[in-house]
Amino acid sequence: MGRVLNIESGKRPLVLLGFVVVLLILSVILSFKFGPFKSSFRVEEALICQELDGSRQPLRVGNNIPYGVRQVCLWLKYVSAREGAHLDVSWYYEKDQVLSEKIGLTVVDGVRAVYLLREEGDALPSGNYGVTISASGRVWAEIDFCIEKK
Repeated sequence: MGRVLNIESGKRPLVLLGFVVVLLILSVILSFKFGPFKSSFRVEEALICQELDGSRQPLRVGNNIPYGVRQVCLWLKYVSAREGAHLDVSWYYEKDQVLSEKIGLTVVDGVRAVYLLREEGDALPSGNYGVTISASGRVWAEIDFCIEKK
């Protein structure tokens, strides 16, 4: 008599292969979301102040600054920076960019302060200002503030 063909045994390797492929795809997705490829960097807090105290904490915080100041400080707190990471800080006056700088992040979790000031030491002009903090094409914070003549 002839041999009986078992079709089910031919499907078993395909089902097993499909299962392995699904598991592989899920593990790659989870490694990007939770594993070593996850980017957990973030700017936790960013604010405008007029100066810092002795322990680098912001003083006179606010978005309405009185005319006559010679400098404005951007204070920010960040977490989970990678080695060699940096932030791009762009300052604007009346919608025109007046300063752009890269600031290095030297520790994983830390605080940085960056100042906007005039080279001549004169008071900053009154008007509307803004600052943008970004890294790798992602904007982490945008702050608008003004220097007001009263």
